Amino acid sequence: MKKFFLFLLLVPAMLMTVTVHAQTEITCAEAREYALSVSANNVLYNDGATYVMQGYVTAIQTAWSSSWKNVSFWIADTENGGKVIQAYRCVANTQDEAPNVGSLVRVTGQLTRYNSTPEVAAGCTCEILSNTEPPTNLGEKTIEEFINLANTKDTCILRGVVTEIVSSQYGNFHMDDNTASVYVYGLSRDAAGNSLTFSSLGIEVGDTVKLSGIYQLYGSTHEVTSARYISHAKPVEPQEEEYNIDFATSFATGWDAWIGKTVTFTNDFVYCDTWNNTIAPSRIRNAEEYGEEGSDAYNAALAKQAIDSCHLLGYTIPWQTYRTGTLVRGLKAYIPAANQLQAVNVPELINNNLPTERPDLGEPELVIVGANIENFFVTNVGSDSHGAQSEEQLVTQKAKIKAALSNMNADIYALCEVEQGTAAVQALVDLLNEATGTTDFAYVNTGSSAYQNSAMVCFIYNKTKVQTYGTYWYPYTAYSMKWREAIQCFTHIATGERFNISMNHFYAKISKTDEDREDNMTKLITKLPSATYTDPDVLVLGDLNAYTGETAVTLLSEGQGYVDLLMRDDPDGYSHLYGCTAGFLDHAYCSPSMASQVTKAVSYHINADTPSSLYSYAKGNESMYRYSDHDPILVGLKWSKNPSTDVENVTDRTKAHKQIRHGQLIIIRGAQAFTVTGQRL
Repeated sequence: MKKFFLFLLLVPAMLMTVTVHAQTEITCAEAREYALSVSANNVLYNDGATYVMQGYVTAIQTAWSSSWKNVSFWIADTENGGKVIQAYRCVANTQDEAPNVGSLVRVTGQLTRYNSTPEVAAGCTCEILSNTEPPTNLGEKTIEEFINLANTKDTCILRGVVTEIVSSQYGNFHMDDNTASVYVYGLSRDAAGNSLTFSSLGIEVGDTVKLSGIYQLYGSTHEVTSARYISHAKPVEPQEEEYNIDFATSFATGWDAWIGKTVTFTNDFVYCDTWNNTIAPSRIRNAEEYGEEGSDAYNAALAKQAIDSCHLLGYTIPWQTYRTGTLVRGLKAYIPAANQLQAVNVPELINNNLPTERPDLGEPELVIVGANIENFFVTNVGSDSHGAQSEEQLVTQKAKIKAALSNMNADIYALCEVEQGTAAVQALVDLLNEATGTTDFAYVNTGSSAYQNSAMVCFIYNKTKVQTYGTYWYPYTAYSMKWREAIQCFTHIATGERFNISMNHFYAKISKTDEDREDNMTKLITKLPSATYTDPDVLVLGDLNAYTGETAVTLLSEGQGYVDLLMRDDPDGYSHLYGCTAGFLDHAYCSPSMASQVTKAVSYHINADTPSSLYSYAKGNESMYRYSDHDPILVGLKWSKNPSTDVENVTDRTKAHKQIRHGQLIIIRGAQAFTVTGQRL
């Protein structure tokens, strides 16, 4: 009898053990990892076990709803930890129970995911340990002001034209107000917070929408979150009168005279920006191509940009397939406001062909490439967000680089963003030798370790065309920059000519100042005289992370008299795109004595214009296109002369000794002409 009674006592305890999960304390980062590990959407992690995580609210995804009595927000282990895991539809019976951005909270619930979003599942609860002030309404702002404020807590009112609807189900769309563009991530509530369906509003592309919301940055995209609908209006109907006009002529003084009119443009436009569907009558060059920020030349370029930049509405150029630089022809458009062209027709898109052959360099005896190959790692692949993220991606990245470098068919490759010492450089040499079916290519020994973890520059050269001469020089001694600037002297085997190449990768714009890049150039200029073996021929290449008009570059061109080869030979070219602007971050300069030896210097547009959405190695594409975000720079050199046609006037014996070649006809003033046989004059 006692045994039976004891069994009855144990049964409830056993049942409780089976059906109730303990609440496990974990970090937000651990919660994210567990949530993303489930096999499918809305599957609960660990059979629905309950977890508790303490963290800071970093963003409000969906504001508190009086109808649903819940709020969705993101939390992280630190105040500035970003979006780690979302507490989805967390219970909050009153607005006072809803946390604000910056609040310290304890969230309790089950873990799951929806697509790639890690979530504490709907119905989770929140204990506010310390709350911040609730968001305030900052009033109506332009989109540019909204983005510049970058206020992830308080609400702003925005008004703009809908340029593209991404999802009518969730109310995701792009809008623009002439100052900037922004992505609205979900418009599903009215001004009072009540639920609504986006489709019921009847909003279409071209409509002007007024809404409130909070700023958030998702990757590189500026977004409106917790959006609430206020009102919207249809565009004014185009008037019947039409005009055939040329943009440059008709808009020389601005847009005012054409607002409210329908026009047909007789000129072509250039597709300049895939994100904002921007077109312009010609390439929009970065203002720093013309001068330092604040200079008259810089301000003049900005003023021209303010007129030329056109946001194309009502027709989205298929940005995943069309390259920037595509011509937009035969555009007919209604002009609702300054810098806005609402397409009335579907324009013709032309000149979208991918280049297949390297640009014309004349008849060079030697071809040199300066190129940023963008984060080339060979070990620890995927250990951070740079470079290939898997071994499979690395194989594809190598295939792309191999295709690109062999297509350029150069004799010397000066490369940067080689991330892991001589092992990475040797991998590049192997790719070139495989591509050419030879063992002709080798690299200059930099003295770096095999797998050092720092970005570096390197020289790879064809042993049958050139030989190295002397020592490999570093302008910097500090480790952080030592491997990013280098000077090497080469001898051209066929002619015996010596020349120096300086390859550089200056500090990035995003992490360093103009003064840091000016210091990079100053160190280089200081080192050149002692590193070039008194040979005056110097070619300076590299990603200087500075545009043509910036001081970090003009220290060399204006301060030292170096010749800007790209402005000489390729003035409309560019090597990088930033937003809707193009310009040279990658450069080619030579000393005055070398200028006549350069047949041509050009940018090769196989990367910057090409959509990464289709051509990046992350997409499995093995073609040479978009192996990097920078275009390579190609330089041709030639020393041999044609005795019957090439005649030079030489008045200085020192210059004569340097310039005279075998078989060249020389005229020395005050003496008779004769054919040089190689002896010193």
